[in-house]
Amino acid sequence: MWSLVTCCILQDQRLDFYLGPQYITEQVVKLYKNGANQIKILDVAAGTGFLGELLLEKGFTNIDALDPSPDMTEVAKKKNIYNKFILELLGDNNCIIKDDTYHCLVSSGGFGVGHIPCSAIKDMIRIVKPCGYICLVLREEYLWTVEEYENRLEPEMQRLEKEGKWKKITRNRVEKYFYDKDGVIYVYQVL
Repeated sequence: MWSLVTCCILQDQRLDFYLGPQYITEQVVKLYKNGANQIKILDVAAGTGFLGELLLEKGFTNIDALDPSPDMTEVAKKKNIYNKFILELLGDNNCIIKDDTYHCLVSSGGFGVGHIPCSAIKDMIRIVKPCGYICLVLREEYLWTVEEYENRLEPEMQRLEKEGKWKKITRNRVEKYFYDKDGVIYVYQVL
C-alpha cells in the first residue's frame, strides 16, 4: 500500500502524474448530470481524499470515505470533503455498511498488490442501491501482474453480470492513468 509519506509528498503534483481520480470524476459527472448534491457516494480506498476533492469541486457534497488506514483518513479529515469515515476493508463479509446504502461507489487507486480483493466486488454490489453505479479504475497491468487479479478480477465481474447482479456500462482503456502506465476504467450498474 502507499505510505502516508509518499501520498503527502506527491499530493501537490498528483494531477500531473495520477489521472485516475479525474477519469472517475468525469464518469460520475456523466452519470449524474443533475442533482449532484442528492447523490450519496462511497469513495472506496479513499486514502487522503484525492478523488473526493475532485467530486466536491463538481458539486457532489454527500460523500463518505472507506479506507482501512487511520493515518490516511486523518489527512482526508482535514480537507472537510467527506461526511463519514469508515475504517475497514471490503471483501471480508463483515462490512458494517447496510445493503442498498449508496447511489454510487467509486474507487481510484484501490486496486493493487495487497489492496482490494476480488471478493470485495460482491460487497460493492450489495451496498449500492439498485440502478446505482460502480465506477472503478486501476492500472491495466495489474490485470496480469497482480496475482489476486490475474485471471480472476474480470472473470468475477463477468460471473456477477451473468448472475444478474450488475451490468457493464463500459470498460475502457485510459492512457497515463499513473505516470506512463495505462489504466482500465469500469462502470457497472447494479441491478
